[in-house]
Amino acid sequence: MEPQNGITTTGTGSVRIAPDIARVSIGVTVLEREADAARTSAATALAAVITTLKAHGVAEKDLRTSRLSLVPEYDYNGGKQKRRGYRSTHDLLVVLRDIERASEAVDAVSAAGGEAITIHGFSFEINDPAPSQREALVAAYGDARARAETLAHAAGVSLGAPLRIEEAAARPTHAPVARMAMMAESAPTPTAPGESEVTASVTATWAIA
Repeated sequence: MEPQNGITTTGTGSVRIAPDIARVSIGVTVLEREADAARTSAATALAAVITTLKAHGVAEKDLRTSRLSLVPEYDYNGGKQKRRGYRSTHDLLVVLRDIERASEAVDAVSAAGGEAITIHGFSFEINDPAPSQREALVAAYGDARARAETLAHAAGVSLGAPLRIEEAAARPTHAPVARMAMMAESAPTPTAPGESEVTASVTATWAIA
């Protein structure tokens, strides 16, 4: 069967929604002369971080280790290698579901872990973007049809039924908060959730009636 002639258009749709969770990547890194001392110091700092997070309502399911390492570090002088010590690193991915207290939780973690703590990344996100993704797709389809109707009118023809519809990925976009090295005695960290945008794209081919 030969393909039918038609009008092909691409439409876009977007939905803006307030985020309902925050994601933060917390790093613990310690350098000590001996491996066991580095591991123990990092474990102590991490335990303080986890205890603090749980005190701020973070559940065990919202804590996930993303990196764990213990490696030697060396100095080089005149072509000679001398070991400085061992660096223990533990990165933790955390979901903060009470976003109104997200800044408070981050500051408390900084105070608990001291100089061993680095905040690698912080962003506000949508926990379940599926409903907004569907809404964005409906809007994208409507935009594609409106464009097709405009073209059909310009060409002096009538728009028929859709022959083919293709969906591009519908995804939320977030505005990340810049990476921060936290200081225990600094001023409270300001955060602004703002809005996230879920966008979708639809390409459709319409019959000419």
